[in-house]
Amino acid sequence: MGSKKTALAVLAAAVVLATLFGSHRSLNAVRRQALTVFTQGEYGDGIGVSSDLKRRGEVCANLREVAHNNGLDNSEAYRRLDELVTDYLAGEDVFDELDDAAQALMDEMAALSLSERDARHLSDFQAELGSIRDTIRRDTYTQMAEDFNTGTLGAFPANLLSRLTGVRPLPLYT
Repeated sequence: MGSKKTALAVLAAAVVLATLFGSHRSLNAVRRQALTVFTQGEYGDGIGVSSDLKRRGEVCANLREVAHNNGLDNSEAYRRLDELVTDYLAGEDVFDELDDAAQALMDEMAALSLSERDARHLSDFQAELGSIRDTIRRDTYTQMAEDFNTGTLGAFPANLLSRLTGVRPLPLYT
């Protein structure tokens, strides 16, 4: 190091890099805690939002089958739900859209003369999808994600540092 200016520049660069690295590590540590609750549940029993979302996808797949059995294959609502269930099974994040598409198809099915069995299935699908939405809304992960996204990433200096270090908000499924 030949000059004082060079030493100061190296020191400033080291401080900036250390700040960015430390911010990335600490923000991601909080993010990982929430993601663990997402997959493992609050008590580590494997019953988290991820299992609720899987259940939601399964209910929508069953709804699709009942609609198919009632001749709704050509309806726009059926095609949309079919497309979203396929996307879901391929691992895409389409959970919010699934609810809307399922509700549209259930509305169409409610207008049909369904057998007693299929009417009961339809009622069960509606109840289960509502229950899943409520469970997700009240889940610890949802609160952790909202706190992380608005409280942690929304506050200075984390709001700037998260953008510089690539720390993303947590997804919400409410």
